[in-house]
Amino acid sequence: MNKTIVLIATLDTKGIETSYIREGLIACGKRVIGVDSGILGEAQKIEPDIGRDKVAKYGGCKLDDIRTSQSLGEAVQKVPECVKVFLNLLDLTARFDM
Repeated sequence: MNKTIVLIATLDTKGIETSYIREGLIACGKRVIGVDSGILGEAQKIEPDIGRDKVAKYGGCKLDDIRTSQSLGEAVQKVPECVKVFLNLLDLTARFDM
């Protein structure tokens, strides 16, 4: 069975590195679903399969609310919570290898 890997990264700051990892995984025959968890700018060099707006929305957050948090630290704490909720909405047993 071909393994599926969910690659979660802040593509606004780590897009180039994530692209390199994704290309390597695909070259090894893995199916990769890229998830953008960045909040600052646009994705660099890589187009996510699941964009940050969708992650925030389905994670119960609004990207604009995260961006206008009182501090960067507060914003950075909210993003993993949104990602976790979003991933829990996916059918992990059927689509992904954990």
